[in-house]
Amino acid sequence: MGPLVLAVLVATTASSGGADLALEGAWRGWKGLHRKEYLQEEESFRRSVWEKNLQRIAQHNTEASLGRHSFHLAMNHYGDLTDEEFNQRLNGFCPDPIPRDGKGVVVSQGLSVREVPKEVDWRSKGYVTPVKNQGHCGACWAFSATGALEGLMFNKTGKLVSLSEQNLIDCSTKMGNHGCRGGYITKAFEYVRENGGIDSEQDYPYLEQVRGTRSFPKGIIIIIIGLCVFRAVAFDNTLLLLFYCMTHQSRHAGFHITKSQVEHFPSV
Repeated sequence: MGPLVLAVLVATTASSGGADLALEGAWRGWKGLHRKEYLQEEESFRRSVWEKNLQRIAQHNTEASLGRHSFHLAMNHYGDLTDEEFNQRLNGFCPDPIPRDGKGVVVSQGLSVREVPKEVDWRSKGYVTPVKNQGHCGACWAFSATGALEGLMFNKTGKLVSLSEQNLIDCSTKMGNHGCRGGYITKAFEYVRENGGIDSEQDYPYLEQVRGTRSFPKGIIIIIIGLCVFRAVAFDNTLLLLFYCMTHQSRHAGFHITKSQVEHFPSV
């Protein structure tokens, strides 16, 4: 079903109360695709949330076709969540406080748009592992930390190894992280430095929940203690942030996003 047809269908039925019978087949198909099952008393609420999200997606895509947005959205497995539920379950990033003396703030100092490269694809350069899915665990901080370390290791060794988010989720609580309930990227780095390394994804796979620290043979730990040098900074504008991300390897930026569009990226 194309975006325009979907927009017309949703717009035609949005004003009616209760579940939209015209979307019954789409609702059943979406539930089957994503293996969604609900208690009888919950079904109507989830259906209502799904229809509202479908309407927002259709509205956005109509505006994108008119040139008002640079991207399109699509329904995905988060379609039955409200904005509040999405943020509560998945936005576990805790920003580090910036020192009051301002030493952790990087200012633009006259940086112009012309100095920012038009594009940089770190995937083609070998720095990035395939896309990972955090599921319903608010551990985005752990994925950002491993992504930075994976790129750092590749830059130093020429080998790209997928590192273990589960290792950080289970074992960095003593540093102040909270597993699936949020955490700090810098505290994940602190754990890796103190631990003398981090396990690989293959040897310590992701379970989407906290399981407690596990013991492994020392030989499988990826030793990166000598590479783990880091600092937290803040940028005074988005242009400078973009410049750093495009010109510095293994820099990961943490964002706390509450806009509903991020829930409905087609690739999520």
